[in-house]
Amino acid sequence: MEDISIRLITENKKDFLPLLLLGDEQESHIDKYLERGELFALYDGDLKSVCVVTDEGGGILEIQNLATDSRHQKQGYASRLIDYVAGYYAGRYDKIILGTGDVPGILAFYEHRGFVVTHRVPDYFTIHYDHPIVEDGVLLKDQVYLEKELRQKEAKNIILETKRLILREMTQSDFPLLCKHLQDAEVMYAYEHAFSDAEVQEGINKQFQRYEQHGFGVWSVILKENRELVGQCGLSMQPCEDKEVLEIGYIFQKAHWHKGYATEAAIACREYAFNELDVDEVFSLIRDTNIASQNVAKRNGMSIRGTYTKHYHGIDMPHYIFSVKRQRKDGAHG
Repeated sequence: MEDISIRLITENKKDFLPLLLLGDEQESHIDKYLERGELFALYDGDLKSVCVVTDEGGGILEIQNLATDSRHQKQGYASRLIDYVAGYYAGRYDKIILGTGDVPGILAFYEHRGFVVTHRVPDYFTIHYDHPIVEDGVLLKDQVYLEKELRQKEAKNIILETKRLILREMTQSDFPLLCKHLQDAEVMYAYEHAFSDAEVQEGINKQFQRYEQHGFGVWSVILKENRELVGQCGLSMQPCEDKEVLEIGYIFQKAHWHKGYATEAAIACREYAFNELDVDEVFSLIRDTNIASQNVAKRNGMSIRGTYTKHYHGIDMPHYIFSVKRQRKDGAHG
């Protein structure tokens, strides 16, 4: 995936019919939405995937067709395309919906992209198609509808402010900005690899889930002076030995290292955890080779409480367990 481009096709849409028929086997169905919809085509050298999106009114979009050349399936092209489409419309529409067959693998694919099941239409495929439709060995009967919110993660959700920084909830439109640090091998050395597009999107989706479930998560960090996104910092529940702990985590773009932003953001997260979440202790779990992050933890008042080994990306990674306890008014800790 070195030369991927995604294009909005406005002319000669029927030229893409052979690939569209992989996503919708009945040409008469495709004719109902192709011209009124927007057609996106993903190229990696040659054409790999297509997606058709229609405006259904009331702030709702519908994915009518998503198809990948059968020779290039399960290579991440569909994921890349659907994530692009969601980002393309984010902030301009309320939600994007789609209907698909009741096939576990397909439903899991969309759920990993941030979609949730809303309802099903009984006997849709038997009523609306003139021949049996089989997908992944499953004879399709009911149609399952899923949706993904496009406005719920708008930048209006500011969580914290410091002298120089704003910490707010991530949005889908942050994707290319988060890639600046998450896809920089030097920044991500403690993870042993730069993240793929799919891993960046999975991380965003995970934060959306955390915001809903816990009311907190890892947030985008914005410079007040120019509103530039420079990194991420926040709170999340993480496994540590035989329990879960509340961790302060932080990653910043290389161009913004050595300016004190990580420490400033981490201290704000510590105080938020103590004062707003009413916890007695917060942690930072840091690889033993990550000296810069260890120094931030120390400046955040933390000290080493122990060690453990995390198995990640096929590697055993020794970690230090840093933590700091809340200082109560009577001088006691925790």
